[in-house]
Amino acid sequence: MKYFIVTFFILAIISCNQKDSVQDYPFSAGNMPADSSALQVNTTYDFSSLGSSQIWRASRGNMGVSGSFTAPITAGKLTVTAISPSDSNVKITRTYFVSTQKNLFDSMLSGGYVLAFRHAAASDGSDVFGTTASQWWLSCSNTVARQLTTPTGFVQAAELGLCMRIFKLPVNRLISSEYCRCKTTAQLFAQPNVAVTTNQDITYYAYDEPNRYPKQMALINASPINNSNTVMVGHAGFAGTPTPTFLGNLNWGDAAVFKLNAGG
Repeated sequence: MKYFIVTFFILAIISCNQKDSVQDYPFSAGNMPADSSALQVNTTYDFSSLGSSQIWRASRGNMGVSGSFTAPITAGKLTVTAISPSDSNVKITRTYFVSTQKNLFDSMLSGGYVLAFRHAAASDGSDVFGTTASQWWLSCSNTVARQLTTPTGFVQAAELGLCMRIFKLPVNRLISSEYCRCKTTAQLFAQPNVAVTTNQDITYYAYDEPNRYPKQMALINASPINNSNTVMVGHAGFAGTPTPTFLGNLNWGDAAVFKLNAGG
């Protein structure tokens, strides 16, 4: 099983906004990649037209007059627009994701991965360990358990979900820790037709903390290999120091991405 660390929040918070549908216009879009495609940072692409002299515009990166485009060196969203030479109101605009992990993004579109997120930004309140309140970790009150930061954490989680939807990432399982901050993050991901389920194995402190790390890894390994992906929302930091520490070192809103291989 291979794994990758992907800073989803940085990409998503820069990247994802709703956009109008791309329409077909009576002039060439040339060799432009499909809308919502991933581009590799600092890489040159040929967007040149097929016999047309349309005008090219790019929100980031270096666009030549003939449609030769070099992606920027930093990750994030960009738009490329082809404008009709006969009518400047007629145009095609496409959104691209610039990443250091283009090949990974492309591969995830075919499924077979687990995206193990840490919950979104959560600095509101604190966990009251040892409280006599029954199942306090389920509470969405900041008087007994730490909650998502308002509005930062809510915006972050929503942007992450929007990013996955715009990128058309196929998701068929959405698993969360029982903590309200994790479940709220997962709910804000809002993956189409996918209900959020909770799991004790990735729930911090409340059950079997010394074995939470191996149990989460076992849950990742047991995920089905198909044409979709599994998304988990849990925590960083474990009772022991896992080796390697890719789950333990996640920042808020980041994910470790695992490639599932036949045979475990």
